[in-house]
Amino acid sequence: MHNRTSHIIYKVALPSEMAVVCATVDIFILLSNALTILTFRKLIDLKIQHYYMIGLIGSDMTILIVNTIATVFFILGEIRMTDTTCFLLGSLFVVAAAMTAMIHTCFSIDRWVSVAYPTTYRNLSSSKKFHKLTIIVITMIHIIPWPLLFLTWYTEQVNFYFEPYVPFCIRESGEKGNVGVYLGLIIKLVLPCLIEVPSNTYIIWKITMLKGANKARTLKAVRTVLVTLGVYYICWLPMCVWTMWDIVSPNKSSPGWLRFSAIQILNVNSGMSFLIYYLTLQNFRETFLAMLSKCCRKT
Repeated sequence: MHNRTSHIIYKVALPSEMAVVCATVDIFILLSNALTILTFRKLIDLKIQHYYMIGLIGSDMTILIVNTIATVFFILGEIRMTDTTCFLLGSLFVVAAAMTAMIHTCFSIDRWVSVAYPTTYRNLSSSKKFHKLTIIVITMIHIIPWPLLFLTWYTEQVNFYFEPYVPFCIRESGEKGNVGVYLGLIIKLVLPCLIEVPSNTYIIWKITMLKGANKARTLKAVRTVLVTLGVYYICWLPMCVWTMWDIVSPNKSSPGWLRFSAIQILNVNSGMSFLIYYLTLQNFRETFLAMLSKCCRKT
């Protein structure tokens, strides 16, 4: 086990172009989430699904923090930190991934209920108590990963190491016997797959079975979650390639360009929300255009 209080100087001798890429992704995430926040603030009729979209901003901004730190690392060329700092930086990324996965899972359940039991869902969504319950669930999603983080820290069975091509700290592979690691895998991978795949498969099947106005209405209700999840899994694909590479070839680590690209493509997902909502939600689009038109008239 490393001495968590010892200072280590990590070198980041990588092309300056990578700092430009990181900074560009940072600006993209910041602008996207800022526009999303401003638009939702002006949106009068907030529906249940909007709460999940707003909830994703928390994980997106956490990713922004991590990537901004990475940008600073690239610019400085070296960074001095303790193992404790390395652990906390790496954990921020893990927490953000867990929050995103849980919100997507709840969002999928919400849309499945709206399609499978439309009358029941309409009655529930018209209740203020149900709106409050949804807000509580999303708030808990932002809280739950942190105890797992401190559980991991307390047991001291998980180490993070500095990855210069990312560049921040990532968890060592091959760790066993840690409750926090297993719970994290369940939250980030197992539960989402067990819930999202069948629920969204049912939604797609249901859409293909409907015709006319019912089909158009149902597609309108679920297209945001389908596009959001589709983009999310596409952005995660390079990370999966990286992980599989390291599993299949443990003696030959994946190339640096793959690790860098995988992380940045994954980070881009945190800036896609505004574009997705603008393209798939009519009331969001109309609210944003009205807000933009008002700003243009003032100037």
